[in-house]
Amino acid sequence: MHIITKSKVIERELLLKRDDTLDMELIKETERKIRQLYFIQRSDIKIDTLSDHTADIYVKTQDYWSLIPGYIIESGGGLIGIGASIEESNLFGLGKIVYAELFNESDIGNTWTFSYYDPQLFGSKLTAFIEFNSGTLVESFYGKAEKPFLSSDDRFLYSLSYEKLDEKVRLFYGGEEISRLRYEKFGVIAKAGYSFGERYKKRKIYLSYKYKDKTYSKLEELTTTPLPENELVSAIIVGFEVENKTFSTNNHIDNFTVTEDFTLGYSTFFSIGRAGFPMSIGVERFEIEIDHNHGFEFKNDQYLFVGFGYQNYINSTHIISSDIQYYNRLSSWNTLAVNLEFEYAFYLEESEQFILGGASGLRGYKAREFTGDKLLLLNLEDRIFTNLELLTVRLGMVGFCDVGHVWNRGVEINLQDLNYSIGIGLRLGFTKITNGPVMRIDLGWALNRRSDIGMSFGLYQQF
Repeated sequence: MHIITKSKVIERELLLKRDDTLDMELIKETERKIRQLYFIQRSDIKIDTLSDHTADIYVKTQDYWSLIPGYIIESGGGLIGIGASIEESNLFGLGKIVYAELFNESDIGNTWTFSYYDPQLFGSKLTAFIEFNSGTLVESFYGKAEKPFLSSDDRFLYSLSYEKLDEKVRLFYGGEEISRLRYEKFGVIAKAGYSFGERYKKRKIYLSYKYKDKTYSKLEELTTTPLPENELVSAIIVGFEVENKTFSTNNHIDNFTVTEDFTLGYSTFFSIGRAGFPMSIGVERFEIEIDHNHGFEFKNDQYLFVGFGYQNYINSTHIISSDIQYYNRLSSWNTLAVNLEFEYAFYLEESEQFILGGASGLRGYKAREFTGDKLLLLNLEDRIFTNLELLTVRLGMVGFCDVGHVWNRGVEINLQDLNYSIGIGLRLGFTKITNGPVMRIDLGWALNRRSDIGMSFGLYQQF
């Protein structure tokens, strides 16, 4: 059974109202906004000019089939995850998403997940999201209500989020678990934002309050490493963002049939917070965060996306991160894709580590073979999208090469330590399922092992 999307759901997404001045930029932004709705397969906006002063705008949409019972199969480096799920991404035709999942990982056990997302809470401009997880290693609840920036001309954002977490954190070395500890967290974040400036050339100011209480405890003989210090954070945070955006669309970059939207130009975010203020409780320190993202489009369907991040909790953790993606659409059916990731941490908490292996980007190796506080990963893929279709599933292929390593605490980066793998894969594009996901099935050969061949699979592209 499928209930067609109610017209009022689409009408609330329109950025032009009756008697407004016709604005082609807002027409294009409305198209992008509607395409972001998971349950919309395609949308077309047509303009019928009636006179020099009047025009009618027609919006035509086509739904995906929104009730999706599914199965989950993920594998990499000897780790296997199997599960079942059911999702209704357009509940009663109102655009609300309900999701339930049971997932079993071979070395963990079962985890239940339930989530609900409402993009128009009670018909308002508020969005709402809740998620509950329950399993062998985790009990958690997360909820958030937000009034986002609804368009490039919207001036105000405000949100409130709540999180409660009880998790058994596992630490690894050489692909094997070496310690396990209990991590409990309670947190609340309230945030407000104001946007000003020209359309797509915005300046934004944010003011946030964060309360976070983290505690660690031993799990008897399973805990073999030192416990991090408990931490209570009460902080006021001021943020600034500058953006200059343009937009582009293409296809056969990640998906088979979905029109893919790309945000170009740049966005730079900077925030500084003071913990121990306004209430003099918990730790006292400054917290600094910097994020910069830049998208470029070159001739002949080439795209380059560059991201940089920096987190500095004074007298505590510092993390530098960078990621680069490059796409070259060599033909209508062939795309070259490159991904480069780098992460470097100073004073990383004992309960945290970067993990790399067959399930996280270095195909052909054990699932959690490499751990530490410095990570480097390079993926190269030649993606082939064919018109071959079995029932409603498009078929594609990929050839890939992965290079990467994680250096342990106290060990300097040495490029001679890099691990290499090559392989081939199958891509299945589900053309009638919400958001047109792509399933990947990859066979990787770990060149540093000579004899190791591993299979990894999951929903969506590797990057």
